[in-house]
Amino acid sequence: MLRCPEPSLVDHFTAGKTADDRNMPSAALGILAALLPALLMLVHALAEVLLPKGSAVLHMAGFLGNPVIAMLLGVLFASVALVLVRGGDAEKLRDALAGSLKPITGIVMIIAGGGAFQQILTSAKVGDAIVHVTQQFAFPPLVLGWLIAMLPHLG
Repeated sequence: MLRCPEPSLVDHFTAGKTADDRNMPSAALGILAALLPALLMLVHALAEVLLPKGSAVLHMAGFLGNPVIAMLLGVLFASVALVLVRGGDAEKLRDALAGSLKPITGIVMIIAGGGAFQQILTSAKVGDAIVHVTQQFAFPPLVLGWLIAMLPHLG
């Protein structure tokens, strides 16, 4: 016995273009928005190689190619080109941007904590102590890596 899919599913996947679909940005614009920070940093790297030191263009490329500035410009470009110019709702954009900050705060805190822990280990010369202790033993590299990874958990 042949069963047909539910009409609502058929309508959902075969419906014609809606007003939202016609107002979608092009794929090229979406790709440009995603790659803009990387392109700005690439321009900075090329400018460092090709332009003379002290050039005004080099200083401008250095500013725009700074990773923080490049990411900020990428977000601003995407917000304007992909949402606001197309008549998008600024309130929805603000809510989406605010909502995107919540999931990454934990990640940023973990990265910051890892950086602080790395600085503590470097300042205390823990790496030198581990090298000094492990030179006396003939462990295979895999076992040695496992033991080194366990050392901070034992303390």
